[in-house]
Amino acid sequence: MKKQSLVYMHGLLVQIRNELRDCGDVPADAYGEYDERNVSPMSVHRRKGAHGEAIGLLGEGILRTIAHQRDENELEKRERPLPSRVDGWELPDQ
Repeated sequence: MKKQSLVYMHGLLVQIRNELRDCGDVPADAYGEYDERNVSPMSVHRRKGAHGEAIGLLGEGILRTIAHQRDENELEKRERPLPSRVDGWELPDQ
């Protein structure tokens, strides 16, 4: 893959990371390795391999974040009581 394509993909993954952050809780360790590398999509002077590594680390962090948010949503669903009425209609006793 060309460096330009890697930089573009890197930018897209950063946008996904930001959207996930805005949508819910992010595990503290999800992006630690990526942040330590200090390679951003704006770092066009960095070598092609650095962007490839950053893409891999971002992908792993995104997967961890999605799994974490999915698990939280499942817990919320289990803890939420079912409604006894919907739009004024009573549910029949069973």
